[in-house]
Amino acid sequence: MDLSPRLSLSYVLPQQAQKHVTVNETFRRLDALVQLSVLSRTAPDEPATPAEGDAYLLPVGKSGGAWSAFADHSIASFRDGAWSEIAPSTGFVAYVADEDAFYRFASGLWGALSMGGATNSTMLGVNTNPDATNRLAVKSDASLFNHDDVTPGSGDHRLTINKSAADKTASAVFQSNASGRAEFGLTGDENFHVKVSSDGAAWTEAVVIDAASGYAGFGAAAPQSALHVKQPSDARLTIDTATPSQGGGFDIVNSGDGANWRVTGQASLFKIRDHAVSLDKLIIEAGAGGNACFDNFANLGVGVPNPQVKLEVDGPVRVKSYGKGALPSANPAGQIVYVTNEAGGATIAFSDGSNWRRVADRAVVS
Repeated sequence: MDLSPRLSLSYVLPQQAQKHVTVNETFRRLDALVQLSVLSRTAPDEPATPAEGDAYLLPVGKSGGAWSAFADHSIASFRDGAWSEIAPSTGFVAYVADEDAFYRFASGLWGALSMGGATNSTMLGVNTNPDATNRLAVKSDASLFNHDDVTPGSGDHRLTINKSAADKTASAVFQSNASGRAEFGLTGDENFHVKVSSDGAAWTEAVVIDAASGYAGFGAAAPQSALHVKQPSDARLTIDTATPSQGGGFDIVNSGDGANWRVTGQASLFKIRDHAVSLDKLIIEAGAGGNACFDNFANLGVGVPNPQVKLEVDGPVRVKSYGKGALPSANPAGQIVYVTNEAGGATIAFSDGSNWRRVADRAVVS
């Protein structure tokens, strides 16, 4: 055996000539390995003017004259005017100067070395290598951030993401095969954003919550109400239910005076109910029950899907009944009522602004 088993140091053999060459080579190797310190582990190219004693951990994809022939993750040491390759063994520890961090060699890779206790490491990798952008890198099927059992009665855990200024970003990004698909957080301002993407390049702003008002906008970058829905075309709010008889709906509640309105859409039925008095105030029913329609011209059709005048009814119309002594004021003109006890029999009457008159002969109701 001419070399030591771990560091490959040259032995001086019996009867060997020029023993100093072997001894000096061993010293050079020890000088490179003992208290191993390298300039970088990410340098992509062999430096043009290295200094004696310079050393590097060689990354994947490195280039250069001697480096191109060296193995990835090996140690390149410049001594006596030439580069030498040193193969690391499991457990080697190296100080990387440009990161001010220690790395340990295991499973064929250099990984950040955790020193334990209170440290100020500039990078940390768990089962993977960190880099200048991802200074904390974790490769795992799951991650757990648990509350501290040491502090009695706490049970809390808060994850904080801080940015330096209002126009910066503090967010969480979700990827599929290293391509972004969703992001939420403070992205470029102080409002809370939720964004989605189908390709990692074009992003759609799905939700914005205004920091000052708390208003939520769906498709609205600057929401103007508590819930603001805006789309380039065909904006909708869908409330779905699997039970047709129950229907989807929403409540409008005033916690100050107790007013409570419910808007409900059931099978072939739409209604607005005043829960303060338990009465339905508006019912629109399709199918056998007919329908009601307000069109773009403020025309109302009852049983008529496309009304042509302000009020068009498919069927009889009934007005309120009054006795002569209980008729309301005839002002304003144009009102219509049904008078139950007019002389000569019940009749329809209209107001002219001063009096109620029978429709049949325009005589004043008496």
